[in-house]
Amino acid sequence: ENEVCLMVPPISLVPQALYHARICICKVILVVPMWSSSPFWPIIKNEYAYAVKDLMVVKGEKVLEQGMNKNSIFGSNSFKGNVLALKLDFNTLSR
Repeated sequence: ENEVCLMVPPISLVPQALYHARICICKVILVVPMWSSSPFWPIIKNEYAYAVKDLMVVKGEKVLEQGMNKNSIFGSNSFKGNVLALKLDFNTLSR
């Protein structure tokens, strides 16, 4: 009940990760790029808005570090966007 899961899924798996968190009725911190045109944005904004309890926007170059995948834009010098950290609580009875 007091645990919070940190979710940093690949972009293509964000909808599935959100669905899984809802099914498990848990609390999560979801970290995703802040792309309002992304396919997962309407899902967060419309379907799971009731679960959003807090959010933080930070500059990507300050928080991301490129890992072993050198082809990834995240953490590279070419990524200048923002990163969104959402606190979601699927334990709420609003839905």
